[in-house]
Amino acid sequence: MAHHDEKSLLEQLDQVAPIKKFDAFPKLPASYKSRTKFGGFMTVFVIALSLLLVLNDIGEFIWGWSDYEFTIDKDQSRPLEINVDVVVNTPCSALSVDLRDAVGDRLHLSNAITRDGTLFDIGQAHEFK
Repeated sequence: MAHHDEKSLLEQLDQVAPIKKFDAFPKLPASYKSRTKFGGFMTVFVIALSLLLVLNDIGEFIWGWSDYEFTIDKDQSRPLEINVDVVVNTPCSALSVDLRDAVGDRLHLSNAITRDGTLFDIGQAHEFK
C-alpha cells in the first residue's frame, strides 16, 4: 500500500518542470482569419459532395448495381459444346432436343446428340413435390 506522505509521479514531475499552461493546438487570433463567400461556398460544396459519395456507397452496399458486358465471339470455326447429363425413364428413341437461340432461330439437334442407354431402377427415384 502507498503511504499518504509519498508524492505521486505527477506531483514529482510538477516540481521538476511545472506546466502552467499547455495548448497543443493553439487558436489563431480572429485578426489572422478572413471569411469569404468563396470559402463558404467551397465548404458547402465539399460537404454536399461528401454526403453524395457516402449515400452512393451506402446504396451500392445495400442494393448493388448490375454491370453487363457483352462481346461478340468472332471465332466461328469451333462449335459450342454443351454437356447435359439427364436420366429419364423413356426409351432413347423417344427423346429429342430442339434448341432456340436468342435471335429465334430453331435448331433440331436430335440426330447430333449422343444417347447412352441405362437401366432405370425405380427404387432410386425421388418424387418431386
